[in-house]
Amino acid sequence: GSVVNSNPLVITNKITTISIPVQKLWIDNQNALLTRPENIVVQLFQNDVYMTGKDLIITPDLQGLWNGTFTNLPRFDATGQLFEYTIKEVAVPNYKSEINGFEITNTLQMGALKITKRGLNNQLLSGAIFELRKLDGSVAKDIQGNNLTGTTVDGILHLHNIPLGTY
Repeated sequence: GSVVNSNPLVITNKITTISIPVQKLWIDNQNALLTRPENIVVQLFQNDVYMTGKDLIITPDLQGLWNGTFTNLPRFDATGQLFEYTIKEVAVPNYKSEINGFEITNTLQMGALKITKRGLNNQLLSGAIFELRKLDGSVAKDIQGNNLTGTTVDGILHLHNIPLGTY
């Protein structure tokens, strides 16, 4: 008998576009100090090139979750190679951002303040009362919601867990 050559089997990948879900997490005591912005902006990069016009604006949903999805993205380039997608977040003031895959975690940055009170003779003074105030004149609060106030002991007062900002 004779052998009849057949055409090679061609399999076409029907999935030509993909979606990329993005999740945003916050480490800031459930926003106790109301430091979160109204939204965040996530930038998309395709093979390390910023994709102009593809920014994703994420706002919290009714449950307070911050999720969004990049949609209808090409999966392959013209030669059939998979695109590599990565993200960056536009900086959120007073937060440090860490990205793991397509999950962004923002941690509220904290500072501390050491106050030294001395008298006219340069002697350390105990009993001086201090309050750290915000620009609007109200007493500032630490990350746990406690007033940032205190009294010097041996001329020294330490305030901790102060959200970064202008006071």
